[in-house]
Amino acid sequence: MGMGWLAFSLFISLLFFFFSLRRRREENLPPGPRGWPIVGNIFQLGSKPHAALASLARTHGPLISLRLGTQRVVVASSPSAASLVLKTHDHSLSYRALPQGGKFPEYANHSLVWADCTDSWKQLRTICRTQLFSRKMVDDGANLRQQKVEEMVGRLRSTEGKATNVAEVVFDTIFDMLASCIFSEDAEAALGSVTKMKGLTRKLIGFVTKPNVSDYFPVVAGIDIQGIRRKSRAYTLQVYEVWEGILAKRKEQRGDGAVMVKDNDFLDVLLSSGFSDLQIKAVLLDMFFAGTDTTTTTVEWAMAALVKQPEVMTKLRRELSDALCCTSRADSTMYEKLRDLRYLQACIKESMRLYPPVPLLLPHRASETCPVLGYTIPKGCQVLVNLWAIGRDPTTWDDPLAFRPERFSDSPNLDFKGADYELIPFGSGRRMCAGLPLAVRTLELILAALVHNFEWSLPYSADLGQLGMEEKFGLTLQREQPLQLIPKFIEHK
Repeated sequence: MGMGWLAFSLFISLLFFFFSLRRRREENLPPGPRGWPIVGNIFQLGSKPHAALASLARTHGPLISLRLGTQRVVVASSPSAASLVLKTHDHSLSYRALPQGGKFPEYANHSLVWADCTDSWKQLRTICRTQLFSRKMVDDGANLRQQKVEEMVGRLRSTEGKATNVAEVVFDTIFDMLASCIFSEDAEAALGSVTKMKGLTRKLIGFVTKPNVSDYFPVVAGIDIQGIRRKSRAYTLQVYEVWEGILAKRKEQRGDGAVMVKDNDFLDVLLSSGFSDLQIKAVLLDMFFAGTDTTTTTVEWAMAALVKQPEVMTKLRRELSDALCCTSRADSTMYEKLRDLRYLQACIKESMRLYPPVPLLLPHRASETCPVLGYTIPKGCQVLVNLWAIGRDPTTWDDPLAFRPERFSDSPNLDFKGADYELIPFGSGRRMCAGLPLAVRTLELILAALVHNFEWSLPYSADLGQLGMEEKFGLTLQREQPLQLIPKFIEHK
């Protein structure tokens, strides 16, 4: 009996494998590795899918296809392939493949990040690009961001000589910055319990990045086997409850005339644009969800790379000192020069090249069948761009695994604003990160403050060579071990 079932299982597996190969040839899919019956290529990705996919691309080419459960996925892993996906065929490949954990009515269709490219989405994105994240709006918020960075410096001074979790300090600072930009008041005053809100944000981030069997086998999505959608929705509604109180208070202040009551205030802009409360809540959640974790991760990786290479840290600190030497610490314009500091910009670019905040761009979905590089991407197929692989491609970068900011000092026009596909940490095309202008200003300010105001060392007098740079895969590229450093304040005369 046992041998009979074994033979039958083997026969079914071979039959499934045969038809899978035949279907791949008939559909003219990009090449890719052979998968197992039922699960496909899931187990070939391991705990670090970005690295596994990069390895597969070296074998099969810059455009590969895989089967994850019942889902067909195509991955672009070179600048030229990324350009075809995000630029040439942007119209056909810019829909979203929303994880099952986020598919509930209060969020899915209202999110700037995850909603499909409907007319409502286009209107919302236009508002974000021309008003919320315009250069004027971002520049007008400089004083608020400066204030929060000064508070960060003060917090670090109070822990001088003690091991500090860099990511926690940076996350708290960015969260407070966003609250100030959105509500024009301190986070505690606007949100009530900031600790609770930060906790909910972190829980949501954790659930979105958690592997979900429903994403591989949508046929069981309705059951929500792991409870991920149920828990994500519960946390989201708790956040919405806080937003509801804020919206009600602001509407009361505005009155029947809908007069804006705050200068340069994100919330007033959204209310004046005629969006529904549900859409505004989803966008606010997007801002906190996307704005905190990605920037925190980028700063943490940059600081780790700088500490590991003291000569680079010294060179950057010297540039900052020269630029800020005649500016008092209380001067709110002291960091306006940061965008013109070439070595600071080079360090940021180099960090995002090696450690992109999102290693795999949020999944796109083909709205129609699309030809790319002589292959066919079928309608409904998920499409990923492997930014981690592109940043480490030896055919694009000299000595790609080395942290060497000078490569960007020599090529200052190579930028991350979506036109140079060798470096697209914020994406490109219509799905490019709408908050890029604010994210860049925030990143510059925080990194400059950390380097300019403090010397950093490892706990227990550990040798710099012992600082690990291992990665942990998630929606964002996190460090395997959180970065713990000891700050020593620098007294500037």
